[in-house]
Amino acid sequence: SETVTMPVAFLCRVAAESPSLEEAAAAVRERVPKCRVLALLDTLRYLEMGGRIGRAQATIGTMLDLKPLLLVVGREIKPVDRVRTRSRAIARMIEFFKSEMPVEHLAVMHAEAAEEAGRIAGELRRELPGLDVPIGQIGCVLGTHTGPRALGLVYIKS
Repeated sequence: SETVTMPVAFLCRVAAESPSLEEAAAAVRERVPKCRVLALLDTLRYLEMGGRIGRAQATIGTMLDLKPLLLVVGREIKPVDRVRTRSRAIARMIEFFKSEMPVEHLAVMHAEAAEEAGRIAGELRRELPGLDVPIGQIGCVLGTHTGPRALGLVYIKS
């Protein structure tokens, strides 16, 4: 699948809705490169502990209250932005997502940030009335890399 979390579920739905195994496989193959995970981390601490960034970078980021916004495409993690303050970072995450439109599937994911995830999903549901926008929790394996209070938009581009 070359992805993690909810896009795998989206690919399973696509396969399940296909009339034959061959069509299911083709539909999934077509969508794998279109899967995206847009993640907003609350802290750089877990990236540091996982060896993704150095201690100095994490310390400076923490002092400046930087919130990294990352995009997972295929097997790559690409930095999108580093925004000061959480409220600005959430607004930037939504703005970036809108630049990725149109999408076929969308979900809001969170790690111990259910209230914020609910607000984001509500806003996106109002703006995209025909699209189902479920809310899910980031699992413990992925959560060890993101840390608590992480938020994400996961989607498949149309």
